[in-house]
Amino acid sequence: SPAEHGIYLQTIISRLREVDPLMDILLIAPCENGRSNTWPMGEDAKVQRALAVTNKCAFMDLQNYFGDSFSQYSSVSARPWMNVDGIHPEPGIGGQTIVDALLRFLLYTL
Repeated sequence: SPAEHGIYLQTIISRLREVDPLMDILLIAPCENGRSNTWPMGEDAKVQRALAVTNKCAFMDLQNYFGDSFSQYSSVSARPWMNVDGIHPEPGIGGQTIVDALLRFLLYTL
């Protein structure tokens, strides 16, 4: 559940900060996928965003780069950025979009 996701992610952040209190941490929320999830991926993104604020981490939501809905970037759309498995980005297209988004984020946001 999103609540469990938050608990596990907070544990990881806390352990990293125990090792290095000044460590930079970037939380990246994945975009919606074509899987029949129990809850939308956006619910996990909300939890990650809140944890980023609480823990003074950077946050990036890939949904902002992919589009408003999975149908816009599914493997059968006009912009086939996702693999036919409906879960993973197609490396040369969706994967490259993630690389580009991350580079832009790091170069122009931080």
